[in-house]
Amino acid sequence: VLAYEDKRFVLHNGIDPISLARALFQNISSGRIVSGGSTISMQAVRLLRKNPPRTLKEKLYEILLTLRLEQGYTKWQILCMYASHAPFGGNVVGMRAASVKYFGRQPENLSLAEAALLAVLPNAPSLIFPGKNNHLLTKKRNKLLKKLHDSGLLAADDYELALMEPLPREMYSIPSEAPHLL
Repeated sequence: VLAYEDKRFVLHNGIDPISLARALFQNISSGRIVSGGSTISMQAVRLLRKNPPRTLKEKLYEILLTLRLEQGYTKWQILCMYASHAPFGGNVVGMRAASVKYFGRQPENLSLAEAALLAVLPNAPSLIFPGKNNHLLTKKRNKLLKKLHDSGLLAADDYELALMEPLPREMYSIPSEAPHLL
């Protein structure tokens, strides 16, 4: 997730001026919002606020809340907040739920290709998820795997094997262990 969404996550205080400047340039160049420049911390704030509209005023408020979040929580806690509240396509929210729904097992038991697939889903959860735009999903997953390989985090053999893994073909039911409580 960090390699795909926020490679400088551990280095910044919740705000990445480089990403914000890049997003501002892209948005001005295109005449519309094409990039937000949000860090994982900023995305966590937005998710916890139930995804308010994307305006300049909201972005400034989000920055303020992000700075407060960074003062009160560790980077690990913030990453867990993000992973627990991020959308993963359809009505699937949270990495653990996505892992069970798409692969039938917990996140710690996923292969590299499966973990990479989950890492790219929150970037465009309504556009791509297993069963919807699989060619785009495969392309994004493979792009992340290449990035990990090129940075030395993924050995050549592991990279080649991960590229050969197919996308999930079926969805699994999320266990309902206490339906009477619902």
